[in-house]
Amino acid sequence: MSASGCLQKKAATESHERRFEELERRHDSLASQYIQQQAKLNELEAHSKHLHNWDQGDADAGTSYFFPDELIRQVTINCAERGLLLLRVRDEIKMTIAAYQTLYESSVKFSIRKALQTEQNKADTEKRISNQEKEIQDLKMQLNEEKAKCDEIEKKENEKRQVEEKKHTEEIQFLKKTIQQLRTQVEVIATPKKS
Repeated sequence: MSASGCLQKKAATESHERRFEELERRHDSLASQYIQQQAKLNELEAHSKHLHNWDQGDADAGTSYFFPDELIRQVTINCAERGLLLLRVRDEIKMTIAAYQTLYESSVKFSIRKALQTEQNKADTEKRISNQEKEIQDLKMQLNEEKAKCDEIEKKENEKRQVEEKKHTEEIQFLKKTIQQLRTQVEVIATPKKS
């Protein structure tokens, strides 16, 4: 395997590590959001108990607190218009309280639904993190195997190069020796013999 292949494997591993760190940051963020939602839910439950204690099971207790029936009856005796107006105000308050009660109940249901979704998302995120960790371990093992292969290939190539260099050097020495012998023979042939 070439050095660039090793670098690519290393870059891939670093990329997976960055993705794992990002997943950890997202997990921490979701956990803090979940804690905040739980605090809001607890606060809503406390308000619900307060309203329940104030209501004490009487549907008209909230409006009776502001406009008791006896007060409306006495005002109606004195002035019919004021009495009717108080009845209309009482009915309007009843409707408003009923609307707030419905809104409160739906918000509690919504909060519970969101809390459950958060739990589900948390489980999914933990599963993804686990899978990513396993994948990172697998990639680290692959990286180590590839590094070992790269080292082995480099070692073989170095040995091969050394053998070739030695062979080349020997060949050059042989050729130099041959050239020297040929020169000597040429000089011997070229020199006139003295008779």
